[in-house]
Amino acid sequence: MSDVLAPFHQSRAARHAYLARTQALLSALDAAQDATVVALPNLETGNERRPTSTYVIRPLSGKERATLLGECNCRLADDKTAIKAMYRVAGNGEGSTMANWDLSSSLKSQVRSTTFGGKVLLGILLDGPDAVKDSVPSSLSKLVGVSNNGLVQNCILEPGCSVHKNSEVANSHVMKYAAVIGCGTVSCSEEAAAKSKKKFNFDMAEGSMDVEVGSGSGWRQGGQCESGKVRLPFTMVDVCRDLNMDSNGGTVAPLVSFAQSNVASPAMNLLCPHSSIIHTPKASHVHLLPHSTVDSATSVTSALLLPNAAIKDGSTVSHALLQWDSTITSQSDAHHVFLMERSEVGPHSFTANAIYGPDSHVSGGEVHCTIFGPNANSHHQSLLIGILWPLGRGNVGYGSNVGSNHTGRIPDQETSVGEGTFWGLGSVIKFPVDLTSAPYSIVAAGVQLPPQRITLPFSLITDGPGGMNQLTPGWLLQYSPYTIARSEVKFANRRKAKRHDFYTGWKILRAGMMDLLVDARDSLVYAGKSQSAGEGASSKKVVFKTDKAIPGLGSNQLTEKGRQIGVRAYTDAIQRYALQLNGISGGALEAAVATPSKPIVNWPVLPWNEASHTDSNAEWKHQHSMLLKELPSILRGGSSNDGDVLSQLLQKCMALEDDHAKRVYKSKSRDDARGGSTVPGYSDVHIPAEKDSVVLAAKEESDKLQTKLANGNGVHSPPAPASGGQVNKMLVLLLFVMVALNVYQQTSSAGMYATSNDDEYYYEADEGREEDSRVHEDEADRIIRRSYDSSYAHILPCPEGVDGKACMAKTLEYFNPPPEANITVPPIPWWFQTLLRDTQHNGVYGFWHHFYTTQPAFNFCTIGKVATTEWRRVFCRLNADECTVPGSCGKRNCIWRTRKEMPEGSPWAVFLRDPLERLLSGFLDKCYKPNVRRIEGHCEPNVVFNAGKDLVDRKGNLYPSLTKGLESHDKQWFAAYVDAMPLKWNVHFTPQALACDLYRKLDTYDFVGNMGQDFMLDLERMADRYGGPLPEILNASFDYMDKVKTGKKNTGLEGRFHSTHAPAKVQQFYTAQTVRKGLEILSIDYVTLGIEGTGVGASNVARRFIDG
Repeated sequence: MSDVLAPFHQSRAARHAYLARTQALLSALDAAQDATVVALPNLETGNERRPTSTYVIRPLSGKERATLLGECNCRLADDKTAIKAMYRVAGNGEGSTMANWDLSSSLKSQVRSTTFGGKVLLGILLDGPDAVKDSVPSSLSKLVGVSNNGLVQNCILEPGCSVHKNSEVANSHVMKYAAVIGCGTVSCSEEAAAKSKKKFNFDMAEGSMDVEVGSGSGWRQGGQCESGKVRLPFTMVDVCRDLNMDSNGGTVAPLVSFAQSNVASPAMNLLCPHSSIIHTPKASHVHLLPHSTVDSATSVTSALLLPNAAIKDGSTVSHALLQWDSTITSQSDAHHVFLMERSEVGPHSFTANAIYGPDSHVSGGEVHCTIFGPNANSHHQSLLIGILWPLGRGNVGYGSNVGSNHTGRIPDQETSVGEGTFWGLGSVIKFPVDLTSAPYSIVAAGVQLPPQRITLPFSLITDGPGGMNQLTPGWLLQYSPYTIARSEVKFANRRKAKRHDFYTGWKILRAGMMDLLVDARDSLVYAGKSQSAGEGASSKKVVFKTDKAIPGLGSNQLTEKGRQIGVRAYTDAIQRYALQLNGISGGALEAAVATPSKPIVNWPVLPWNEASHTDSNAEWKHQHSMLLKELPSILRGGSSNDGDVLSQLLQKCMALEDDHAKRVYKSKSRDDARGGSTVPGYSDVHIPAEKDSVVLAAKEESDKLQTKLANGNGVHSPPAPASGGQVNKMLVLLLFVMVALNVYQQTSSAGMYATSNDDEYYYEADEGREEDSRVHEDEADRIIRRSYDSSYAHILPCPEGVDGKACMAKTLEYFNPPPEANITVPPIPWWFQTLLRDTQHNGVYGFWHHFYTTQPAFNFCTIGKVATTEWRRVFCRLNADECTVPGSCGKRNCIWRTRKEMPEGSPWAVFLRDPLERLLSGFLDKCYKPNVRRIEGHCEPNVVFNAGKDLVDRKGNLYPSLTKGLESHDKQWFAAYVDAMPLKWNVHFTPQALACDLYRKLDTYDFVGNMGQDFMLDLERMADRYGGPLPEILNASFDYMDKVKTGKKNTGLEGRFHSTHAPAKVQQFYTAQTVRKGLEILSIDYVTLGIEGTGVGASNVARRFIDG
């Protein structure tokens, strides 16, 4: 057995050990004798002195039975119910001594309010070595025992398990530290297990079942594939072997194999230590290994979960094998699926008959009859049918239909996909398609790919003239080497499935890839020579159509320019590899023409089966052979003198590396230039090419190689020429150079892996780029979430009756303990510290935020800079009948808080505003105009923005204005304010969520409106909801009726009196950096109030500022 397969064999041994434990306890339960003493392996050996423990299994005594039915308030379903107690004795030699130990007191504390039926082995904890530790999942240590269950029958409940508040638990073995809580029916019938075995070949003992992948009619037939069985300990190597995908070269990587076992699985649910089934209406025929869980699923049938696997959050699952740390989540449907380590299905996915490779992820789409390989991702609404994608590493864009429905044909077709394929937005792929020999190709957005076979790697396929798609071979190599370099780093960083690491870490530009490039280049070169010979020209206007013109072109067209791009890209990649480089150059191979043989349709050699995957000598030999083949091209037109040959090779080496570094930089800087010319503030929030870690690694690699070869290998002073018969000496010297380059590459690659910290990358097309679909949320969302988690999430919870100010004071006190307390508190941002301080006295909890009226009766939370002036007028008019006597309502002769008694339970209403709009509106109202700033004093801190005459230095001289030079530059002026404003929070800028305690109470509000584009519609909705004089008064203030009739939106250009027109001025004042700061300090509004960029401009623009 290979060491890399040890975890798979250990997993199987552990599963069989648990099954043997179940069989032993079932035998003891069925035993006729009064008491049985059983020695069982300890479930956890960390704190045990012996490998086994002794348990007594016996019927309940009369006293214990009376206690169970009396004080424990339990019942028996019928007279045939047989309950046996199971408890651990103090030492392995004390079984007979403790056989009659009275369990009555323990029963009273651990068992209650449950109906028992059939045969039940009821575990009871005794004090001492059998005590439950604190490691029980979900803090269940306090819930150990059996209580409040509708029916428990035919179960083995070991001491220390937790079974509570379930409708029915039947035919289940629940071990110590395992839990079944709050479920409907958790059962396993003989019929259900037999049906799964007969229909799907589901074998719980072996962890195996049939999965139909490939064509829509089921498992692929033919070849050496005899059945569709997958086993839980399988790797993708085993899957490909069983599917005969390794027929080209055979299998070199180790395969998982087991000796025949006689272990059988009884028709029972099995919950191993620290596993749990919680809040799930239905679970049947499930085995949960330690630390796996079924949590809040809808239904789970015939599922086997290895440690730390999970099925949760409304998912419906049947016939599933889940390896370590794999997950099915969030209202997903999964049937007949096999998830390898660290793979994930969900949220909102539907999948059937699918095999998921390690570290793969599908969410929001459908996957049927598919092999989804390692590091493959589909994070959007898309459809995959009959896809064989064993090497994964690609992405599926939104709206992609990979494998259309069958029209008038037998459903026996499929799509074979190459490593790293990218399916663009809305692409449509029709059966059959084979891209296995075209790895890292991009199918651009909207492309419809008809049935075909393509063998040109790194290609870009786009819509072409005349209704035929256009293909550019080697496009990714030639125009986006940054993507390739970054992908190497990304795949290394995202490989979390350590048990599969022995075969998933292959390099992109490896030996097998070079073989594909050589074949592709030879086809392109041969086509060019044939064209020149046949037509006597090499015009750029020549167009090659379909694979009749060029083998491997498929049903696409290729221009002469595109052919030359492909030849150049493939040649440079081959020569870089041969010289142990990672660069791209401008060499071409038009002289060495090979006649391509008729292609044999087969899978390429899988990367883990390449000799060079684990053998560096094999890789070196392959590079050597490649270099010898490339010598004519590299040396074309040069001297044949051996010394000059070496010099030319070294010069070519340096030229390729230098050109590679420049192309990596160019491909990244092209994004920078396009983004900077399109998106305001793009350069403020994006790392420029000259500082990008991948670009810097390529440049450093080039510089080191230039220095190394120039100083250490005599490029400028080549060695003395060798004689014509000394070719072997020349090769020895050449191979010495290659070894030196090999050592250098390994060193520089390690550095590149260590320094990269990127999270996502982009594939680029002619008109734009498609984002890596692994990204769930945009940058703005990430800024909000990270800021909230480090700040507002730390506000301490308060009882419902405690007001917001007191609650905030409690949090302030927590984060500012006296020095003598010697308490360590979590770090929080400085602006959150000042917020906690200033909310105690800046008016955010003032009574003036609460308006109310009886005509109609409702309460209103008003928030600064959310049309407060207009709302004050509205409520003055609603309460106008109370101010008919002059002077009775103050100098304004109006009140916005009625003096009449409010009806009990009067509803609450509020209008919210986009936080970034509100921030800008406050600035325009309180800071932008110098006279307003001076008179009102709300542009705080005044010591910075509105300093009085008393601000002098030590010599009594007035300080110059700190805002001088900024006020004439809108973006700089606003940015300066946003940066300094949290030094003293003014009530007009405090987050909306704090007003009226909205972050705690918004869910109790009867009406929540938004002062965004649909402001007028929300006003109409409010008027209709409360009626009375409100519609007329609202119309008098906001003129909403005509605007609703005409469909006019709130654009931010309108408004009167106090309006600042902030929405229309977003672009004028905001920069990307200001947006980031605003999102951070106001993150609580987005998180707790559910605001999602609903404003007229600010947060929608925020995403354009942030994301580019």
